[in-house]
Amino acid sequence: MLKLYVIALFAVMAYIAYERPLAGIAFMWVAIWLYPVKGMYGTLWLDIRLSDLWVVYVTFLAMLKGRTSWSRTLVVRLSLFWFLAILAGDLSGWWLRGGGNMRPYLKDAFKALYVPCSTLAVGAFLRSERDVRNLLGWLTAAIMAAGLLGILMVHYPARFETFTIPKEKLAWRPEIVAAADLLRRRARGTMGSPSLAQVSLVGILLSVCMATVRIRRNARIFYACSGLFCLVSLVYTVSRGCITALLCTLLWAFLVFRRRERVLALTAVGICLIVFNVALLQRLVIRFSGEEGGLTAFMQGLQARLTIARGFLRYPQPAYLFLGVGRIGHKMGTTHNAYIGSFVYSGSPGIVLLGVLMVYAWRQATRLLRLVADPLSRALGHFLQMTVLSFGVYAFGAENFQSNIPMQLYFAGLAIVSDRLHAIQALRMLQRRRQKTPFVEPAPTAQEEPRTENPS
Repeated sequence: MLKLYVIALFAVMAYIAYERPLAGIAFMWVAIWLYPVKGMYGTLWLDIRLSDLWVVYVTFLAMLKGRTSWSRTLVVRLSLFWFLAILAGDLSGWWLRGGGNMRPYLKDAFKALYVPCSTLAVGAFLRSERDVRNLLGWLTAAIMAAGLLGILMVHYPARFETFTIPKEKLAWRPEIVAAADLLRRRARGTMGSPSLAQVSLVGILLSVCMATVRIRRNARIFYACSGLFCLVSLVYTVSRGCITALLCTLLWAFLVFRRRERVLALTAVGICLIVFNVALLQRLVIRFSGEEGGLTAFMQGLQARLTIARGFLRYPQPAYLFLGVGRIGHKMGTTHNAYIGSFVYSGSPGIVLLGVLMVYAWRQATRLLRLVADPLSRALGHFLQMTVLSFGVYAFGAENFQSNIPMQLYFAGLAIVSDRLHAIQALRMLQRRRQKTPFVEPAPTAQEEPRTENPS
């Protein structure tokens, strides 16, 4: 029965998206982040999900009804380069390991298609400031829904078993989660704890930027409440790397923002929300502090990640210089570091592309902030800067720049800022042309007689 309901829901969503394509982007986040994986497992061939088909469908609508020029923009090209780097690394790793079953490598590579497809779709349907505001609101609502699902799965793991991936790690089974201490359970939703933490982190940054500019009062209240809710969902994931990145980014925002008092007020309310909520505070204490003496758990985790990173650097392979060895089945495990991971998994092109992505996004945000001072553009510019900064900090402890879900949000923010920047530049160029072109009265045509003044 669940499968029939989900298929019917996707059919209704497809009809709405065909009539109003911008709604298809809003449904895309919900389809990916809230997909009942276990309930729909094995429905389609090769375990293809309806969320996978939805991304393809939205991309088809973008090419059919959207602005085709967006397929030639630099943001879409960068997302395609990112996908090609992942694909080349996986194929290189498959070949270096002597071939064999290609299905895991191809599945991993085609999952990476989420990024260029969603980037093309986001940029293709943004035609006005109203579209941007609606898209940001839908994105924030979808992030809150994903966080709510993660929180509910912590308290009621058995009731929400349909959202867990079958045949996953033992620690993620609902019966194992239910048997563990409540304060030690980590929210993971349908994406896993690291991805849910990064989604919640993006929700906090977007809400802070939108709540601290001069927009409608109802919108400011909505984003302030959504930021606090995303903070709660982030604490439920107990991701030490994301929480550290958030603190560093909020400190930078307090030093840079014009309305820093609003940033300080939101931060103070969030701290009070954690301090006066005993359960949330206990989660942080258990996660960050060591209970058996010695180094704290945070420093122990950092030390373990540095040890893993040294292993990759101490025993380099010639393949690292070319296309890398891919993300699947590396004998040394994962790097837990996006900078080293870019070099290991995608070779020299990967680490170069990572630097280009960070520098280009920061420059686009800075150009937007210098070009105009309207509230929406200022919020978008600060949001992209905070995203680059937070992702750069978190990259020291996780492979966020190699993961599909965080890179979807990264490129989506870059596409929105670039579209806003392009629209403002086009408008200013049109205004300059009108100012430079003098008004010339049209000459009379052959059918019209020349005007003469009355001699009387």
